[in-house]
Amino acid sequence: MEMDQIDRLAFRFFKLFARFEYALKAAGYVKARHGCAEADWGAFQGVTNVTLIDLRCQRGESVTYLLENPPKHQRCGENRTLFWEAAGGGEDMDSLLNHIKRVRNNLFHGGKHAGGGEWDDSPRTCLLLEHAFNVLDYIRRHDQRVRDLVGDERLD
Repeated sequence: MEMDQIDRLAFRFFKLFARFEYALKAAGYVKARHGCAEADWGAFQGVTNVTLIDLRCQRGESVTYLLENPPKHQRCGENRTLFWEAAGGGEDMDSLLNHIKRVRNNLFHGGKHAGGGEWDDSPRTCLLLEHAFNVLDYIRRHDQRVRDLVGDERLD
């Protein structure tokens, strides 16, 4: 069975994201949260000194898209009604990294499928996946240990 474009983008993004978070923890960018190991994106960012200016120069279109069109938050309203709400955030590295993590969380947990297995707003979802992948692929290369642990073989 042939995967369509959005399925390929989702697979490629999940593969890189999973390898990246594993590599962060294995390289020592790890913190404990309630006794559980969690990737410490902030420590990685602080050590590698990847800046928003650098990212805008190298991956400008992707950075701009994610900051101007961040992934939405899924919320729960009265009577357990689920709805999507626009996400805020600044124009900084923390916001950008949080948007990338939210892309992953929304796909994995957030119900990005309409009835019948179709993707919700598939053009926007494709753009979020493509741009999040581009930024993550760039920043992973800024630490030798993380780069070695993620590997450079094909990610698609």
